[in-house]
Amino acid sequence: MFRNDSLIRYGIYIIISSIILINLITIATFPSWFDEAFFANISFNLFQGDGFRMDLIPGYAENQVLVYGPIYFFLQAGLIHIFGLQELVFRLPNLITGYASILILAAVLRQAGVGKVYILFFVIAVVLDVSFNRNLVYGRMDLLALFFVVIALYLAKKLPLNLGAGTICGWLLTGLLASAAYLTTPRALFLLPAVFVIAFHRKFIDAEKPSATVSAAFSLIAFSGFLFPILLWISHAGGFQEYIEMFRGSENIQAHISPSLFRSYYDNIAILIFIFLIIVQYKIVINRPLLIGFIASFLAFSLFVREAGPYAAMINPMILAGIVSLLSENKFGKPVKSLIIVLLLGPGSVLLMLRGADLIANTDCRDKGEIVDVINQHAKETIVIPFKYYFITENQNRHVVTLQRSRIENEIILQDADMIITGEMNSGQLNLQNFHQIHYSTCKPNRMPFLTDTFYRRSVFDELIFIRNH
Repeated sequence: MFRNDSLIRYGIYIIISSIILINLITIATFPSWFDEAFFANISFNLFQGDGFRMDLIPGYAENQVLVYGPIYFFLQAGLIHIFGLQELVFRLPNLITGYASILILAAVLRQAGVGKVYILFFVIAVVLDVSFNRNLVYGRMDLLALFFVVIALYLAKKLPLNLGAGTICGWLLTGLLASAAYLTTPRALFLLPAVFVIAFHRKFIDAEKPSATVSAAFSLIAFSGFLFPILLWISHAGGFQEYIEMFRGSENIQAHISPSLFRSYYDNIAILIFIFLIIVQYKIVINRPLLIGFIASFLAFSLFVREAGPYAAMINPMILAGIVSLLSENKFGKPVKSLIIVLLLGPGSVLLMLRGADLIANTDCRDKGEIVDVINQHAKETIVIPFKYYFITENQNRHVVTLQRSRIENEIILQDADMIITGEMNSGQLNLQNFHQIHYSTCKPNRMPFLTDTFYRRSVFDELIFIRNH
């Protein structure tokens, strides 16, 4: 597919390094948004000993938020304990485990006999993938869950099938990793079919499969490792009926569950290529359990996970791994393969250039130093903020709330506020007669093509700050 030319390899390494640098700058400078503030607030309350409580959005969640599972929040609470609540540190787990997932999947492909050149293409395709890159810089749990899944997949493909103590522990660990993925976010359940397919094939179908008794024993060990932690969490959540009702009784959760074969237009490029290659090479597919596993996860994810958030990042690495695996066995000529490469790498390359240019052009609009000084100088007990100010206002001595998505009247929330941070348009809709303005950022961002108004409204600091009259 590529010429064996060191210049090409060095060029690829430079591109990957540039993307990593851009993402590191992004997670250190960009304001927070709804999901990040939501998850960070739960983590902060857990760190303070208040359980899985979310009190940032008044009236939004009356009880503890138990639907996701505890893994991500315990991790973040631990990091808050060590480093304090910082956007850079909070976003690092998703970034690190996202990149680690690429390397582990690359190792899985190498185990399956995919050549080094195709492995390199896989790595750069995922690193450049628009949805994956978008998710990498968010303080979410999606790629941590993917990380657990791909380690379980690696073990399911790699572990020996003898009765040694190491093998038994390995299959138990595989089940525990699958459980950890689910207990990071239940959405990960629909990534796990790939692990099941590989494990089932090796234990019951492969030519080197062990005896039926040994296969059943390994399956029981792995399933116990998967099921037992989940049962403990369900018990903590109040039992089966209470746990199931959390999903059934929430309109928000139900809105995230529905078939979604196609996602964003840039995701659909890879999806269509994957489907095309499966159809054209079905004879190869039926003899490749790893490909069958990727397809099974793709179908499960497509049937149950609606693209109501940045969820494509969880399944796209498997889709791209399937594409690369099929391309490596395909006799397509150079023009067809070159077209596929351009289609897969083009959108992400454009995004990379735009993101880099935006970071340079709008550094001042994301400089929070002056805003932090103003807040620390004037803030008292209760601050009302947009989501983007969460990381720079929350601490143990303040009560931080937002009007965004609140289910309580604004007037009730503002009664207790000592400081209000709000956009210029929103300020005219609030009763601020008991407040006076002390700060206003006049920064207007330099807009890059294709980056939307929503992106800039969410990613620059340009609000007014009011404090209560005394």
